[in-house]
Amino acid sequence: MKLTDDIALLKKACSLIKSEIDGVLWKGIFISLSSYFHIAAIRDGKYQIQNILFRYIIQDIWNIGTIIHRLAWFREKTIKDKSILDIWLPYASVDIEHFHTELRSIMDYSAEIIAHASNREGQIPTSFRKLIHWLSKNSSNRTRIGEDLASVVESADWFFYFSWC
Repeated sequence: MKLTDDIALLKKACSLIKSEIDGVLWKGIFISLSSYFHIAAIRDGKYQIQNILFRYIIQDIWNIGTIIHRLAWFREKTIKDKSILDIWLPYASVDIEHFHTELRSIMDYSAEIIAHASNREGQIPTSFRKLIHWLSKNSSNRTRIGEDLASVVESADWFFYFSWC
């Protein structure tokens, strides 16, 4: 991916988050899909598991926002007061590790949603790492979750850059 592609992707992501007087507004198809699962779970009991997993994802995303906010806040404090630099570095290290843990959880919850939504429980991996490997093992696996969704999963090529995968 080229730098211009990365910048365009970041601009698109930023367009889905809007800061308002009362707080932050998050919009987009993900929130709409989450709402549909929530309504279905309440209305007729369908998609209970997917609804719960979407709630976990949303909480993890807010946790990531909190981590980023804390890192930025502590960085600003450190710039103003160099005496806390030795304190900031270990805290930042733990926050960065926690960021990656939250991100990994989001990806695993996504794999679980895919597995449950496919109506082929037990046949599709519920770990994102295993799901990517599973897709590459056999071309018929792509048809089990659909070509469009398989392409979306495979587009997360950044996932394997993390040493803990």
